[in-house]
Amino acid sequence: MESMSAKGGNLLLFHGAISFAAFLAISFFNGEKVASMVHFQRTNIPNTVDIGIEHVLAISLTIDVSILDGASIVEITNAEGGEIAFVSVPEEWQRREVRKASIAEITSEESSFGFKRWKLPPNATISYRSQEIPQSMVLHNPSEIPVKVTVNLVDLAKNSIEHDIILVQEASVLLW
Repeated sequence: MESMSAKGGNLLLFHGAISFAAFLAISFFNGEKVASMVHFQRTNIPNTVDIGIEHVLAISLTIDVSILDGASIVEITNAEGGEIAFVSVPEEWQRREVRKASIAEITSEESSFGFKRWKLPPNATISYRSQEIPQSMVLHNPSEIPVKVTVNLVDLAKNSIEHDIILVQEASVLLW
């Protein structure tokens, strides 16, 4: 028998999933291409960060996360493919810098459901600062088209680097 707090936690996860799906649906109705609704699967790991990717062609992303002293820097690069992608990240992340694109090309939409949606041109990188260190990250790719994700997790305090390459297709995948 589940306790009341376990039922409440499951209910919260369910509502979070519905909110994220609604966010993607709103993006679709705003004229952007979203292939299908996300298959949302949330982890029970505390401080999990969810990010979403929208695209029509096969692309490669590189996600570099550097952590030190209770904060992190997250860089997302649209590494390969000639397509503009759209990335949804937590609204509290602060954009730091943009590389290989002009600031005018990197636009964002008003925050919705706790996420901010950014336009990411081909070969461009957006760097964000977060006041928290994510314990894990889930990438949501609602498209049937695959995304190759290269993840580099750098812990500057421990002098350690974790590197992984993951193929994400029409799913939500725990990156670490």
